[in-house]
Amino acid sequence: MMKLLFKAIAAVLIAATVAGCSTPGTPYKQEEARLTPPAAGAGRIWIYRESSFGYAVQPSVLLNGAVVGSAVPNAAFYIDRPKGNYVVAASTEVEKQASFLLEPGEVKYVRLTPTSGLMIGRIVPELVSAEEAQKALPDLSVIATKSAK
Repeated sequence: MMKLLFKAIAAVLIAATVAGCSTPGTPYKQEEARLTPPAAGAGRIWIYRESSFGYAVQPSVLLNGAVVGSAVPNAAFYIDRPKGNYVVAASTEVEKQASFLLEPGEVKYVRLTPTSGLMIGRIVPELVSAEEAQKALPDLSVIATKSAK
């Protein structure tokens, strides 16, 4: 009887762990087929996190100080914006940033990389090439952005 109870508890814990580690959203390969280009005069910013390292560390992602999403492991999101200078930031115990100029029709890619911190993990935004991002995106889920203007 105890053995059966132990197995049942173990099964529930495993199921809860696996469910907690799953990433919400649509697989990138499905989403890619539905993507339309940004509106005239706008560019696109893809923000993604391909690592599950530091899974519990999922700070808000800011674009020019406005929350546009979260640093969800194994997930990506995009946001279209007009030409301009942009700063992507993620803050835990220390805020890290990536800055760039976005041109109309241009696509920029920002990878969020978890690292170890003093008290809690950190998320470091880094501008990466399209080639590098295209290697990672097909394995990720596309999640919704927060509506920041």
